[in-house]
Order: sequence, then structure tokens, then C-alpha cells
Amino acid sequence: DAAKVDGANSWNTFIHITLPGLRNVIFFVTIFQLIASFNLFAQPQLMTGGGPGRSTLPVMLYIYQTAFNFSMPYMGISSAMSIISGGIIFIIVMVLFSTLGKETYQDVIYMDKKMIKFLTTNFFALLLIILFAFPIYWMIIDSLMPNDLIIKWPPIFFPNKLTLSNYLQIIN
Repeated sequence: DAAKVDGANSWNTFIHITLPGLRNVIFFVTIFQLIASFNLFAQPQLMTGGGPGRSTLPVMLYIYQTAFNFSMPYMGISSAMSIISGGIIFIIVMVLFSTLGKETYQDVIYMDKKMIKFLTTNFFALLLIILFAFPIYWMIIDSLMPNDLIIKWPPIFFPNKLTLSNYLQIIN
């Protein structure tokens, strides 16, 4: 109302008053919608299994089918595909963070400082982070190991031979 009294038209009111107030909500919805679109799995799996052909095969379902193929499982390639899709999500989130403005970004930095203080004072929180970080480490190591070493028993947690062949197979 104050903008209309000052003589602003509806476009200027929207750009300078409404949109900055909705910036955090737009960011939140965009991030969660992006993550949800990358994690689309259950609906195509239940309805069509990715078919006919590959017409309804989203990224996560393709990664799943590559990893758990009954004739020849390619765990390394599927781990590499997961890391690449996670990297794409991370890059898009960082671009959104950089376009948000200083107010929101400073709030994120403040939350990180609070989190660091919490982690240094709470040993159990650090233990939980280690437990959650191990699957990420395992996925990265799997993406860098040849397929015959991945399915070997007992599992190799610190392999001597790392290769980029799984990433090269994705490119080809």
C-alpha cells in the first residue's frame, strides 16, 4: 500500500517488494524440487519398469538397473553415475546460493559456525557424522575400483588400484 501511495506501479511493487520477500521460499522450493526430480524412482519402477524401451527411465532408475543387473552387475559404473548426479545437484545448489543475495548467504555461514561449535562440543554428533560419511566414502571408492574388485569378498576398504574406467564407460 505504501508503494502505491508513493506512485509505484504493480510491476515495480512486485520486483522491489514482493519478490525479495519470497526469495527464501523460492530458494527452498527450487532446491527441494530439484532433489525430488533427481530422485524420481518409485513411480516409473512400479508402473512401467522404465519401459517401453527406455522411454520412462529416469536417472535414478537407470543407476539402480545398472547396479543390480542380474546378468552382470556394474557397481562401479553406477557409483560413478551417482557421484556425477550428486555433483550436478551440488553445482546447481551453489549457483542458487550465489544468486540469492547476501542476507541469506550470511545466515548459512552463521549456521555453519553454530554447527562447528556444536560438533566440537558434542562427541556423539561427530560419531554420527562419521557413520553417515562412510557410505559416501564407499560409493566414491566403488566408483574408482574395477568391477571385479567391488564384488570380491571380503570387501576392500582401502584399495591399491584405483582407476577412472567406470567414468570413461559412462562417457562412451
